[in-house]
Amino acid sequence: MQLFDVPSEADLNRDNILEKIGVLRLKKLDLIIREAVQSFIDDYGDQMFWLSSRTIASHIHDNMHKCCKKLLSIEDKMRLVTQNNTFKLILDDVNLVLQFKKFNKKKLTSNIPTNACLAFVRQSPTLFPSFVKLTVGYRLNKSSLSGNFLEETMIACHNNEYANHWSTKISDAVNSLIKQTDSTVPSQVPTRTYKISPKKDLLIISQTE
Repeated sequence: MQLFDVPSEADLNRDNILEKIGVLRLKKLDLIIREAVQSFIDDYGDQMFWLSSRTIASHIHDNMHKCCKKLLSIEDKMRLVTQNNTFKLILDDVNLVLQFKKFNKKKLTSNIPTNACLAFVRQSPTLFPSFVKLTVGYRLNKSSLSGNFLEETMIACHNNEYANHWSTKISDAVNSLIKQTDSTVPSQVPTRTYKISPKKDLLIISQTE
């Protein structure tokens, strides 16, 4: 695999990255986030309107860590790394590293501006050299009348602390990859068969589908 110090535009390209992650891993990430949010709602749903956004994010972040430990398997090829009260997933086979965060309405993440945090969102080679840094997470809708507080699960590639190279719903990413796969599978043409039936001294050949 080609290594780099600073990722190129091709390295940061959305379609390239989503294809590297693949449908199965995207679905697993979506499941981890959904279970983490649902676990929080089960435990604190009746207090949700009185809890601060930071407290909610902290609880869900801890839940996502627990869900990673519970749901990830060797077959997923996503290695869980925990350090200094933070955790990330390493996809060694495709040179990607993922962190888990809450997204705001602008589809950006709120970060305490530590050196490590800034290095991550700025795609700095000083942190996880030769890896593209991505963020997966969620957006909440606390005012949902239906009780469906999880608005969407997302994946984003940061440019810096103020902007993303791109962001998309995980469900949209999965659907896009499935459509690409379907379009590359050739349609099956019915196999033609023939039967031979005797009629007097002649053989009549008729075509059947």
